[in-house]
Amino acid sequence: MKLMQIRIVIVEIAGEINLGSICRLMGNFGFRELYLVNPKLDLNKLTTAYGFAMHAKELLKEIKIATSLEEALTDVDAVVGTTAIAASGISNPLRVTVHPEELQLMIDLSGKTAIIFGREGTGLTNEELNSCDVVVTIPSDSEYPTLNIAQAAAIILYSIFRLKKGRKNARFRAASQIEKDKLFEYFSKLLEKIRFMDAKRPIAERIFRNIIGRAFISGRECHTLLGVFRKLLSL
Repeated sequence: MKLMQIRIVIVEIAGEINLGSICRLMGNFGFRELYLVNPKLDLNKLTTAYGFAMHAKELLKEIKIATSLEEALTDVDAVVGTTAIAASGISNPLRVTVHPEELQLMIDLSGKTAIIFGREGTGLTNEELNSCDVVVTIPSDSEYPTLNIAQAAAIILYSIFRLKKGRKNARFRAASQIEKDKLFEYFSKLLEKIRFMDAKRPIAERIFRNIIGRAFISGRECHTLLGVFRKLLSL
């Protein structure tokens, strides 16, 4: 997968310095597509951002604006969220995370992937994280665990760049979001068929989605699982 196939999405960014710095990072590491969801700054007055973008000023001119996260994820096959708050166990399946070096090993297919960065002050909400296939966090000292958004972007984008720099393009296709949604639908029907506890069903569904998200399965793998689930549902 080429780095052109990775879309950077930032939710409600408010700082020009952060915006310009992230554009510079994208230029440094070969990323080209940037979406802003409901930005909280005047895009017609980005003097400071242009200064911090340095030689990546063109990326500021090519920013795409979305009114919702759903709109920003149009035509995306895999979604990676970011958070500074990771779960210590499985008490909150939304916050079960991977580290950047583990993320490198996952993004290795030929589909379109979005990486979402949250608000400077509060990050991504649980609802927004629920739209992600996998969530990545950067380990840091417990006394001050939250990184600046541009610093976090630097670590994550470099991790992906380092992987892609030394690898050939993938020879197989990533499962599309439509295919994965069908897989999640079949899993939900299976839970219903076996009368899995109603109260715990959403947790089971979220954990299954976490597993599929971290695996970044191929289209062929997804179709094989769909065939197995379809057979089970017919029994």
